[in-house]
Amino acid sequence: MKALNVLAIALVVLLLASCGSSSIVLTNTKKPYNIYVNNVNRGKGVVKVQRAGLPKKMIVDVKNSSGEILAHEVVRRDINVLQFAAGFLYLYPLWFWSWKYDKVIEIYIPKQNSDWDAEPSKSKWD
Repeated sequence: MKALNVLAIALVVLLLASCGSSSIVLTNTKKPYNIYVNNVNRGKGVVKVQRAGLPKKMIVDVKNSSGEILAHEVVRRDINVLQFAAGFLYLYPLWFWSWKYDKVIEIYIPKQNSDWDAEPSKSKWD
């Protein structure tokens, strides 16, 4: 009986562990700008965040090297109603994963007047 309790607790801990991640990707640019999630610098280029969990929103800011905000997005976890109902009806912790961010969150960066974003010339005559 004790082994069954330990196994049940281990299973619950495993089920409540993080369930994958979402990637925040910048579009319309080649330069890896700084990405801030809830005012915390998470890196440049592509950033990973926890995908599932309780209802929550995150504020994503994209800043250039001088600190100017290029893009500001508020991203919310969407609910999967069928998954929530199944977890609620069967008293299973499946409801915990009912709220999810998309697998890929694309942040559009307006075109900057920069040589970095310009397409390289194919030849010196172009």
